[in-house]
Amino acid sequence: MRNKTKIYKLLLDKLGCGPFDGGCVVMARALQIVHGGQLVVLLGRSMPGSRPKAQHACVLLDDGRLMDADGPLEPQAFIARYLANELLNVTSYRAMKDTDLPDTDKDERLSKKIAVLLTV
Repeated sequence: MRNKTKIYKLLLDKLGCGPFDGGCVVMARALQIVHGGQLVVLLGRSMPGSRPKAQHACVLLDDGRLMDADGPLEPQAFIARYLANELLNVTSYRAMKDTDLPDTDKDERLSKKIAVLLTV
């Protein structure tokens, strides 16, 4: 990812978090602006026996791969990488709903700033 340090600093300065601990929606939207596709969420259980809920936002690219700040991969490999890196039990994905990830920031202006950094 181009300008990774600048992007992470911008997220930290504006949101107090990075693309995997509260800034995933902003980052996913920036990636969507640049690459197209659809915003989706990874679904998983936060506790055994609980209902699956949205855990992370990413982009479903037109070629069928999923993409976040770690880059694009086929869905099965993407989920495996997320499991290994984030240690959250995710098993599938679906289109993002307005009610998903209510505790994450959804600053469209920040997404647009990051999108510019992704293209320079």
